Amino acid sequence: MSAPYEIQRILTQSEELAPVSPAAIQLLQMLNDPDADLRQIADKVRLDPVVSLRVLRAANSAHFSRGRQVSAISEALMILGLTQARPLISAAIMLSNTRAPKLPGFDANQFWHHSIWAAANAEYLSTAVREAPWIGFTCGLLHDLGRLLFANAWPQEYARVLTNVTSDDAALCVAEKEVFGFDHTELGAALLEQWHLPADVCQAIRLHHQPANTTGLPLVGLLQFADEMANHIDGQHLQMVPAEMMQAHQIPLSEEQLQAALPAMEKHHERYMVLF
Repeated sequence: MSAPYEIQRILTQSEELAPVSPAAIQLLQMLNDPDADLRQIADKVRLDPVVSLRVLRAANSAHFSRGRQVSAISEALMILGLTQARPLISAAIMLSNTRAPKLPGFDANQFWHHSIWAAANAEYLSTAVREAPWIGFTCGLLHDLGRLLFANAWPQEYARVLTNVTSDDAALCVAEKEVFGFDHTELGAALLEQWHLPADVCQAIRLHHQPANTTGLPLVGLLQFADEMANHIDGQHLQMVPAEMMQAHQIPLSEEQLQAALPAMEKHHERYMVLF
């Protein structure tokens, strides 16, 4: 008899449970390819009218607009450039294509707001650890995708997990493993491996709640720190985190440097809120 909870089982159901079309998955792959072609990306974006609408709305917002309104995806992406277009389109894809689970204790709006905070933080801080900004953004955006899949695959079981756990991430992972045999980091990483996203992105997501030393794993440390910062928010304002947290995650910034960067990081995050 097969185990009642298997990662492979949920992966075979992933299109139904968190419906991201093959075209959207292919576009995510293109966006995380360092040799991505802007025209090919524009051609793919045009195939999804909802993603296209979100991208155009963002491109015409005060945060991205350069003084003129655009109505064509190709023109919008040319104005934005690949550096800004990659994270914007990635966020639009996930917000447009994933189905919100219906179960007590899971707030889909809060889930995506946290994910966008983590993504924007990771994108902003990526240069400090010499990582590509769009790779950092992808890690932050998708780091909790396993939670979404749990909620859609086993809503009753996952509702009980959420009822018995506070907001503590470590406790949540323990509770998930007690019920399912694996946690949301393992499940999310396995799905992204199935989608053929970069190996270092999958690794960072798999390890983002593990307390192991991140020396030699800058993307893991970046994601862990970006996620921690996303947990330290008062309204729409980032709060300072302990200096030892930066040291633990190998973030080469002083406390003073991070404090000075907080307003810019908040503005960085605001750019993506137009997608909601």
